[in-house]
Amino acid sequence: MNQTAIRTAALCAAVAIALGCSPGLLAQDVDGPTGTSSQPLTIKNVRNWTENGNVVPVCWETPGYNREKEIVRNAVGRTWERSANIRFNGWYLCPTGFGIGGSASVQDVRVRIVPHDATDAGASGSTRTYGMANLSSAADHNPGVTLEFNPDGTADVGRVEYIGVHEFGHVLGFVHEQDTPGNVEGPAYCKSPGNEGNATSLTPYDRDSIMNYCNKDGNMKGNLTATDVSGVQSVYGRRGISLGRVATTGPLPSICDAAKSARAHNSPATASLEAQCAAAKSARLRAAATTVRVPVEPVTP
Repeated sequence: MNQTAIRTAALCAAVAIALGCSPGLLAQDVDGPTGTSSQPLTIKNVRNWTENGNVVPVCWETPGYNREKEIVRNAVGRTWERSANIRFNGWYLCPTGFGIGGSASVQDVRVRIVPHDATDAGASGSTRTYGMANLSSAADHNPGVTLEFNPDGTADVGRVEYIGVHEFGHVLGFVHEQDTPGNVEGPAYCKSPGNEGNATSLTPYDRDSIMNYCNKDGNMKGNLTATDVSGVQSVYGRRGISLGRVATTGPLPSICDAAKSARAHNSPATASLEAQCAAAKSARLRAAATTVRVPVEPVTP
């Protein structure tokens, strides 16, 4: 093996060690939870979050439902956010329009939660529209996302994850996959009103996309297919990775952004978010101090 090959192998091994995975799994680990499908998504031709620095501000209109909120937030973080250069900031209680810091004009993707009254595993959801058009304020009385959960906390975890990842897929701009031209089986395979207008297919149809009502998981798992990942990356880019630690586009800085936003909005979540921010900064400093450095042999003249 020549010196260049040796140094390349050492660098790959160092990256694998720093990221806590084997060299053979690096691509999957960077991309996030994936399946085995070979076609990604179709996006609506609307304003997407590249116009907002790839940042999606999110807030909860409804208090309570802490279990379900945590499941949704974690599922969105480990799928869309982990897979692409997109950040979901905030996750605090929405400004109400009343009192100090209760601005009626601040715009977020406001998430409203209502009690679920059906039997489909205790969770359902809907999104008002696509992309940045889901922004609204307290004065609008019109949330971007509406989620339905069993009020007694019995909703199936996988179902809650699916609902969260699917609905925030619409927030990112993606349409129902069964409503795309590639679905040549049409309603015979999956109930569909027909092709979604004003949309662009990034690549061919994906039968198992998180955006498909009739995927192999039966809408009970919040996972992306390998090509859902490819599709979101084609719009928002890849999430940045640096040797030994996550780069600034990863989830740690978003905690501090959320804390800053919560402070600005006089949110009751401020203290908790600021504590998480301080912990995240400490962790990043420790990671920086232990970054793997690969020695390079001097070239013999």
